[in-house]
Amino acid sequence: MKRRRGGDIILVIVLCVIGAALGRLQSQSREKGSLDPVSSVIAKTVNPATKVVDTVADATRDFLSGIFSVRSLRAENRRLKSEQLATALYQEKVEALQREIDELRKLNGLDSTPGRQKISADVIGYVPRENRITLSIGSSRGVIPGLAVVCPEGVVGVVSTVAPASCQVSLLGSANLIVGAMTQRNPPSVGLLQGAGANTTYIDFNDPKAEVKAGDLIMTSGFSEKIPRGLILGRVLSVEDNPELGQRRANVFPSVNLGSIREVFVLR
Repeated sequence: MKRRRGGDIILVIVLCVIGAALGRLQSQSREKGSLDPVSSVIAKTVNPATKVVDTVADATRDFLSGIFSVRSLRAENRRLKSEQLATALYQEKVEALQREIDELRKLNGLDSTPGRQKISADVIGYVPRENRITLSIGSSRGVIPGLAVVCPEGVVGVVSTVAPASCQVSLLGSANLIVGAMTQRNPPSVGLLQGAGANTTYIDFNDPKAEVKAGDLIMTSGFSEKIPRGLILGRVLSVEDNPELGQRRANVFPSVNLGSIREVFVLR
């Protein structure tokens, strides 16, 4: 029993000495602005575990935040999609307006034809099956049958019937329309252009040796009191010969895209 008490006393004394030494060492380290060896060892042991705990805590917080933010994220996604659609529609409208402005600029810059007056008109009707359009002007503006109707790309057709405030125009593809035409060559080859359906026309040349080939530009010949010379009709797609009739035919693709026409000029 006495030995045990003696051992306890010695242990207490040793612990006191170690505590005093550690206290002194810690004080000296603080004065130098650094950690004492024991605290440094403890920090190195504890810090990795602390970092792991902090990482797990951050991930858990982000996960829970994502769960509770699903509704707001969905609403934000819908809003962004709506704004994207609105932007696309706005851009499409701007492009359409720009095309219309460019078309009006072309119309205003259309070369004048000597001795002819340009009367502007809007296309207010289009009947593809009959190859005709309706314009917003008529006899009250001096329009008469047989006048040429043009746009910046070339000839649209010829006025067929007239009312006081409107008129009907036979398009180049109309089978009942025949226009004097020629190639843009020197000398030009002359013939008659006739319609054969939508976007389909052809020229019959009286000369079986007429100079013409695919790609040639076809223009009005001017052998008419109402249709002036030099208006663009289209380009040659192909050439066919008929030895029996002694005739040469050129298939011509009209230069005007009828589906996009909104404004035209009547040449009076």
